[in-house]
Amino acid sequence: MLIGTVLTSLLPAFSDGLRNIVAKLTGSAGAKPQNVREAIELMAAETQKAQALAALDKADNVSLWVANIRALQRPAAVLLITIAWIYALASGNAPLAELTTDLESAVVFYLFGERSLLHLRRKA
Repeated sequence: MLIGTVLTSLLPAFSDGLRNIVAKLTGSAGAKPQNVREAIELMAAETQKAQALAALDKADNVSLWVANIRALQRPAAVLLITIAWIYALASGNAPLAELTTDLESAVVFYLFGERSLLHLRRKA
């Protein structure tokens, strides 16, 4: 079960590497704007994308307490899974420890995996 967990956590890095290989083979790797107009258009498109993502997270038509609860769902889930994992390891319950270890690996990837992948992309 642990091997599957490790492979699953490395899947985004593998898919990113495969995407880069395909981009190099097709000649689209490192495509940069050729002039100032293209660079400005690219920046405008990135700004619109960021604004669209921010608009998705807005909750204009709900009460403030509902928005706060919604915002706390992920941190609360992370905390509960981590507490369950520590309890399972301390109690010596093997099936529970196996299950919570898999869940905790998802938590660790959620907390650190995306940033690590972005850091690796930036170095490349």
